[in-house]
Amino acid sequence: MYSFGEITKIIKGKSYCYNDDSPIAYLLYDSRMVIFAEESLFFALSTGINDGHKYLEQVYQKGVRNFIVHDAQHLKRYESINYIEVPDVLHALQLLSTYHRSRFQIPIIGITGSNGKTIVKEWLYQLLEPKFSVIRSPRSYNSQIGVPLSLWQITDKHNLAIFEAGISKAGEMINLEKIIKPTIGILTNIGDAHDNGFENVREKWKEKLLLFTGCAVLIANGDTPLLFELIDNKVSLLTWGKINTNADIYIQEEIIEAQTSVVTLRYQQQEQKLEIPFSNKQSIENCIVCIALLLYLKLPWSYIQEHIMQLTEVDMRLQLQVAVNNCTIINDTYNSDTVSFSMALDYLQQQAKQNSKTVILSDFTNINTHEVNFYARIAEELEHRKIDRFIGIGSTLCEQKSLFNKFTIPSSFYHTTDEFLTKTTTANFNKEFILLKGSRPFTFEKISHWLEKRKQDTYLEINLSALVENLRVFRTLLKPNTKLMAMVKASGYGSGDAEIAHILEHHCVDYLAVAYPDEGVTLRTANISLPIVVLNVAPTDFDTLINFNLTPAVHTISLLKKLHIYLKKEGVDKFPIHLKVNTGMNRMGLSYLDIEESVSLLTPGNPCVLQSVYSHLASSEDPHADNFTALQILEFKRITTKLSSVLPYPFLKHINNTAAVIRHPESVFDMVRLGIGLYGVNMVADAPPIALENVCCLYATIAQIRWIDRGETVGYNQTFTATKTMKTAIVRIGYADGYFRCLGNERARVFLKGFLCPIIGNISMDSLVIDITQVPAVEEDDQVELFGNNLSIKQVATWAGTIPYEIMTHIHQRVKRIYTWT
Repeated sequence: MYSFGEITKIIKGKSYCYNDDSPIAYLLYDSRMVIFAEESLFFALSTGINDGHKYLEQVYQKGVRNFIVHDAQHLKRYESINYIEVPDVLHALQLLSTYHRSRFQIPIIGITGSNGKTIVKEWLYQLLEPKFSVIRSPRSYNSQIGVPLSLWQITDKHNLAIFEAGISKAGEMINLEKIIKPTIGILTNIGDAHDNGFENVREKWKEKLLLFTGCAVLIANGDTPLLFELIDNKVSLLTWGKINTNADIYIQEEIIEAQTSVVTLRYQQQEQKLEIPFSNKQSIENCIVCIALLLYLKLPWSYIQEHIMQLTEVDMRLQLQVAVNNCTIINDTYNSDTVSFSMALDYLQQQAKQNSKTVILSDFTNINTHEVNFYARIAEELEHRKIDRFIGIGSTLCEQKSLFNKFTIPSSFYHTTDEFLTKTTTANFNKEFILLKGSRPFTFEKISHWLEKRKQDTYLEINLSALVENLRVFRTLLKPNTKLMAMVKASGYGSGDAEIAHILEHHCVDYLAVAYPDEGVTLRTANISLPIVVLNVAPTDFDTLINFNLTPAVHTISLLKKLHIYLKKEGVDKFPIHLKVNTGMNRMGLSYLDIEESVSLLTPGNPCVLQSVYSHLASSEDPHADNFTALQILEFKRITTKLSSVLPYPFLKHINNTAAVIRHPESVFDMVRLGIGLYGVNMVADAPPIALENVCCLYATIAQIRWIDRGETVGYNQTFTATKTMKTAIVRIGYADGYFRCLGNERARVFLKGFLCPIIGNISMDSLVIDITQVPAVEEDDQVELFGNNLSIKQVATWAGTIPYEIMTHIHQRVKRIYTWT
């Protein structure tokens, strides 16, 4: 813990100190993450899409009194505060973190590469935890902001650190190297991620290698010639390789079995066989990287073999799952450290809103927790966050339960997971959000399975962090003051309405839009407070609009008149509406000729107030329709100019949808409407690519494997006849799940273990059959991808002769939705 006075000497900006001795333990840049306000220092970071200075009032009201800003004028009206004014707030954060890191003379492992950074970091943590007190980057905190926040967590208790560094363009790594100052380097691999940020592969290599400038050793793949050409000769190399026989660790043989592998290594003239608990290529290579680090640290082969076999798949995602009795589980087992605990609590609050919140926590087995203060801080954080119930599992938590009982949170304690399961019933959980946070020895997956409503073999996985990243990407294409309306109609394009709305609200979109009032009611019932626009309204919906604070889109004069009469009768004044105008799509909307009559109902003194005017572009993604799009935009300007000339108050204007944001930036007015682009689907073919991440993956599992002979048929109506002996698999998904029946008879493929397997025969209501003759080592219950990260939804839509919108919105509600957060 530093004093504010000490920090002024480190950062050296223009400072004002109300209290030099104010203790600083926490660094903040997000106004929503304030917990221990008195000990927090808020950095008002300015990025291309947001400015932390806008949130100073909010942070101050939460009790924060210590600030780093680049414009102190924002703070002049506040009392009893400390602040430092600096030219660059991000640089100040990095400067403070660099100083903090310099205080510790411990081995620091720095990891970079295009893929595998986080997996290698987490596996090294699993492997080294029994021998060292390890601090590591939480999740994927590897950016210009994430790295300094990660290093701030180092304390005197730690004797080894593991940090990852991620970059997306040239010029970024030099900053991260200065902050981390790694003593041991690990380069996982160089792939094509973020290629557009570099002139060529060579520049990308040079930039990545800057992280290892001061390292005593760099662990890297010795099969890559560029490594030896570009590495600083002052850095010692510890290489591994399968081709280069001169590699320090030479992989002589790999025997890959169904679930495990055996590798034969040659190191320092000795040959050693090791069993690895994985069979895919990438996991084997990541294991070899970890083995190289353990050998460098001179750990014995017996230790390496024992602990390598204990490695588990790293799931860096927070999973949101439906549970018994209308509960929701947030599953974050096996990420047990204080930083990830705070992050999980953030996510719990973000999703639960006003719903009841329960935390089930195990002992922290990987940290020195003997000081009474450690669990006291955990109890204090739970109290600050207004958790409704706490369940502690582990002997240490049982010993420390008096610390929790001092607070108002109802708490119960159990020595083991089995004791908890024996003494509790699922009836004790009802309509609440439950965070599971456990260390590996406590096997919290038992609790997860116990609470789950029903095991589902067919499910739609929605990656919420990818959705947030796509939102960020679109914001970079817009001016900072452009407002965002997010479309969450049709149950969030099939992804779930409340879950998607919660995440969008948390990330500060301005409006949500739904198709019908009942969708808006669902969001209000889920405690969504954002303005909600209802796009299709009838006079019978007026009561619902008022009762649930929903804003209608009005598209005819007659509807506007009926709403006017209703509001007058109910005594409602200044009721906001959105006016839909027709600019050529000829679907719904007022025409230019209707404007004069509509104005008479929108002037001051009338119950309706115009909040926005919008129209819909018919073919914004199609370059062949650009002339028509230009005419639509021209007509929209004509209508809005007319309205502006006669209404004495301002209103928002918007016509751009997702595709138009990319292809027609000239028609961005005050707001844009984002739909399918948020889910990572880019319908624009001719524009420069933008880095959208896939959000939705549809999975099912194999129910049965069957060999069929030449001449045998498959499925209803015998539409497929085998021309040879074939191996087939029956997959647990059919047209009742929303998977299109027309995709059968070899029209479509599914992804299985690196292969695209054709669907043969007609698709049934609950199942389909695929040809797996070419795929090795397939077993029952193996997972099949219907669309997702390996098989795009656009490709599936093409096979079906439709568009991705229809594929997404057809997924039936009986298909379980699982929400993940990385």
